[in-house]
Amino acid sequence: MGNWEEWSFGMVEGVGEERRGAPKLLPRLNKLELNRCHKLRALPPLGLLPQLKSLYISEAHAIKTIGPEFLGPRASSAATSFPKLEELEFYNMENWEEWSFGMVEGVGEEGRGAPKLVPRLSKLELNSCPKLRALPPLGLLPQLKSLYISEAHAIKTTGPEFLGSRASSAATSFPKLEQLEFYNMENWEEWSFGMVEGVGEETTGAPKLLLCLTKLELEWCPKLRALPEGLRHATNLQELDINYVHDLKEINNLPSLKSLKICGCPRLEHVENLDKLQFLRVILSSSTETSTTDADGQTASLPQWLLDLLGQHSLQEFQLGCSLPLLETFLKDGPDWPIIQRIPMVQIVGHRHPSGVSYIRYTKDPPTFETHIVKESEESEKC
Repeated sequence: MGNWEEWSFGMVEGVGEERRGAPKLLPRLNKLELNRCHKLRALPPLGLLPQLKSLYISEAHAIKTIGPEFLGPRASSAATSFPKLEELEFYNMENWEEWSFGMVEGVGEEGRGAPKLVPRLSKLELNSCPKLRALPPLGLLPQLKSLYISEAHAIKTTGPEFLGSRASSAATSFPKLEQLEFYNMENWEEWSFGMVEGVGEETTGAPKLLLCLTKLELEWCPKLRALPEGLRHATNLQELDINYVHDLKEINNLPSLKSLKICGCPRLEHVENLDKLQFLRVILSSSTETSTTDADGQTASLPQWLLDLLGQHSLQEFQLGCSLPLLETFLKDGPDWPIIQRIPMVQIVGHRHPSGVSYIRYTKDPPTFETHIVKESEESEKC
């Protein structure tokens, strides 16, 4: 559909709300894919489609703005937009700059007469939208369970507007969100929940944030300096994966976290107050700034934040990727053997190279200790 420029529903678009006698648009359509509509300048009010469950839009390169007209005229009334939509994906929208819900964004909390926004949407993906400058208040979506955002390179800051206006009230933002992933956000510097972070402890009327979130993944977000302090309100967060977040300096105050994976975070200095942590996987590089190095420039000792974490009695499994000199310190006659001796399950792997992989595998009960050391060509790092 490379030359398709305009799509209109005609008179339907002027209908303020659905009424007796109003036309029913494609009443049985439940899946819609718009692929490679390079010249399509605007989207019609697809929110009017009553049975649409899955919507995929890709390579609509002429679209710069998606506003409330996408939801349909009923977005300004008490009616429902996208009443049955469950999955929504935008892919490779190279000139898309703005996404707005319109008047809805000024609603402090949902009340009588307030519009219902995509009430059944459970999965949302924004893939390769490099000019999108800001995210709409996705926290208002009541059934959203999975959110994936990648290659939104124009975004520098994500603030409380991402949660929705209700973030300043006692209502819940992202009430059902379980999995949140940001990938390849090369200019993203700041992530803040705003006023929430100033709350010393949760009180009556305090906002409820991400109460169902169990997994958070951040990958290739090299300029992100910190996790939001308000993330401590995500009291069910159990898994945190952080890869190549180069400027991140600390991870702390996540009381429910059970699994932590870290790779490519050379400026990390503090990892603390993770009282329930059970599984830890860390990939260290030879350029880790907080470690000491030998004459060859390879990592020869653990950074302090990692030593502190390994002292937690709740840790059940530890996986480490590192240089061969550091791996050898964990052998039974090495200086770091006591550090791992009391952990129930340990696996340490040297950085891969063509001659093979060095490793240590250890279990406390039943007691096993297996090693394989390859001392040949210079190793190359891989996560």
